[in-house]
Amino acid sequence: MSIGSFNRRVRIEQQDTQSPHADGIQWVLVDTVWADVFMDSGRTVIASDALISEVRASVRIRYRRDIRAGMRVVVDGQGMRVEAVRPDLRRRRHVILICVSDER
Repeated sequence: MSIGSFNRRVRIEQQDTQSPHADGIQWVLVDTVWADVFMDSGRTVIASDALISEVRASVRIRYRRDIRAGMRVVVDGQGMRVEAVRPDLRRRRHVILICVSDER
């Protein structure tokens, strides 16, 4: 795995459960890491009488065990929900985060 493939700086965040915020969900920084981001697909659907644009991405980061589904990855200022975590259990070199960004 070439170090050059990790060419994007991303933030990994989790929900702050200790101090609920009146305006909604508060996010807390877990770490800022180098990543390889690949935008897999995008689509537009109508749900609940609203137009929703959904983008799917694969974010590959160095191997770590503290990332969970439900966290979010911020790529170029855009928050993306982590839907699945796929670690490389054989070599323990990387983790692929399957992310979704939906905008209403």
